[in-house]
Amino acid sequence: KPFANEEEYKKTEEIVHKFQSGIGEKLHQKLLERAKGKRNWLEEWWLNVAYLDVRIPSQLNVNFAGPAPHFEHYWPPKEGTQLERG
Repeated sequence: KPFANEEEYKKTEEIVHKFQSGIGEKLHQKLLERAKGKRNWLEEWWLNVAYLDVRIPSQLNVNFAGPAPHFEHYWPPKEGTQLERG
């Protein structure tokens, strides 16, 4: 709400309600069905799509945590740091 004017906010609410009562409700039911037979309904998809399907170096391109102080030693690469990274 702080980032939209009244008209934009009302339009956003309409879109959300339309989604909730339409395709969103159907998708939610499908996820509930999937959850009945899985320990975690997202885990398999997440591992495959976020990590295994990506054919680029994952350390720099699939790091969804973003930059953080404990990642500073990863880039740029330094001589002899492979063991530390492992």
